[in-house]
Amino acid sequence: MVATGTMCTSWETPFNIYIRVRSGENSIDYQTAEYFMSNFVAIEKMLYGGLKEQQKPRLMKYLGKTLAIIIIIGIITVTAWYYLKVPPLKISPDKIIENYENESYVGVVLDKYIDQEQHGYHKIVLKEKDGQRIILLDDEISSVFNYIKKGDTLQKVSGSLKIHLKRQDVDTLLLMKF
Repeated sequence: MVATGTMCTSWETPFNIYIRVRSGENSIDYQTAEYFMSNFVAIEKMLYGGLKEQQKPRLMKYLGKTLAIIIIIGIITVTAWYYLKVPPLKISPDKIIENYENESYVGVVLDKYIDQEQHGYHKIVLKEKDGQRIILLDDEISSVFNYIKKGDTLQKVSGSLKIHLKRQDVDTLLLMKF
């Protein structure tokens, strides 16, 4: 602790002076007392957080801007992380059409449904000679899925987008469009 009656030194903060006065060192010189009084508001803010009423809206405005900046930086960081971590879809529309063209199957439709647990995929369960097969018709836009019924016989040859459909009273070709 600083000796009684000493002057304020350059390293002393208003808080140090406040502690000296509160601890009973009342005999401080004029310069120290003047320094203390000129910084009393700073000491009060430091000790009690004593903000005047007109200063509170400024503080809230400052805190609001700071919070908004932190949120924006967070959103940008999460977005950047997502795009750097998640690989983009690498299947082009031409590749999708090519995949459908290269498929071939012959069989009877056992079931058709929209699989809600798997992103709403349009699935057709086909019974072939070798067993069952699931055909996806998600990317197709000409309502082939809606036209097909249980019990229909479907035949598709590789290299074509046409499905030959046979039903009791119908024998037709369905053209898939993408």
